[in-house]
Amino acid sequence: MKTDKRNILKHLLSDTLTDEENSRLHESKEFDRILSSQWNGADDEIDDISKERIWKGISNKINYSGNTVKVLYYKWYSIAVSVLLLVAFGGLTMLWNQKPSAPVYVVTSGIQNLDKIKLPDGTEVCLGPGSRLEYPSEFLTESREVQLEGQAFFDVAKNPQKPFIVHTGGIRVEALGTTFELFNYDDSEKMEAVLVNGSIKVDLGEQYNSASRIMKPDEKLTLDKTNGKAIVNRIDADKYTLWRKGVLSFENENLSMITPRLERWYGCSIECDDRLLDDYRFTFKVRDESLDVLLFIMRQSAPIQYKKDLDNNYTLTLRNKK
Repeated sequence: MKTDKRNILKHLLSDTLTDEENSRLHESKEFDRILSSQWNGADDEIDDISKERIWKGISNKINYSGNTVKVLYYKWYSIAVSVLLLVAFGGLTMLWNQKPSAPVYVVTSGIQNLDKIKLPDGTEVCLGPGSRLEYPSEFLTESREVQLEGQAFFDVAKNPQKPFIVHTGGIRVEALGTTFELFNYDDSEKMEAVLVNGSIKVDLGEQYNSASRIMKPDEKLTLDKTNGKAIVNRIDADKYTLWRKGVLSFENENLSMITPRLERWYGCSIECDDRLLDDYRFTFKVRDESLDVLLFIMRQSAPIQYKKDLDNNYTLTLRNKK
């Protein structure tokens, strides 16, 4: 019945399905066909686990009758938002020691796209391009814990009794009520933490053999993941984090810091001659300029030449003196 189907879908999206409706939905061949089609049509990678392996797990577990964990997975694009996956299945090991009854939301952002998310506790997050955030629908334990891969700006709701913790690539960042940025992509050689106000504790973990750091406002911690060295510099944190307002802002920064952010913003690869990475500094802002225009302008102030291949990837080299 059409009316019944609409009600089931309405309850599905609002997470208010009854047990009977849930069973009827999972027994539907149409539901299985559409879900399979959505999954097979997705082109983003999910960590290092293959889509086929995850789908097999979902197929095997989807009618599991015990305690379940609901996973809501969204693909976020520059214009439209589409639901990729909405299923309930058991056997998923929860991160952050949340109770198994709490749904986990997974949000990913696209190229040149900043997505704003409000967490259950009122914390506001601006997710940078090409990033991924996982968080529970409710914070059921003594701490509020989320998982980040990529770049995000956090405006944390105050709750001294329940610290806010971000896990990112083995690194743990703890805050009570503060605003800060994290930049940590899996394929990046550097991790950065920038504090705007309040205080955060950055625990770099055993893999980097480094002590915890308590940061103050207008400080930037930079970790070199290749050698485990971490340094803290004074900066203008408010200007540094202007990207959350749709503007990439660089002030007297070198290419080793600039190029990873341009790669994420424009969705391309930028290979840079080692001789250029730390010897030249630039100050500029990026709004809606193309990367070609930006590199042309940079070329006027430094001995840089660049080439673009057929896949729209770039190589920056040192220009020979005439």
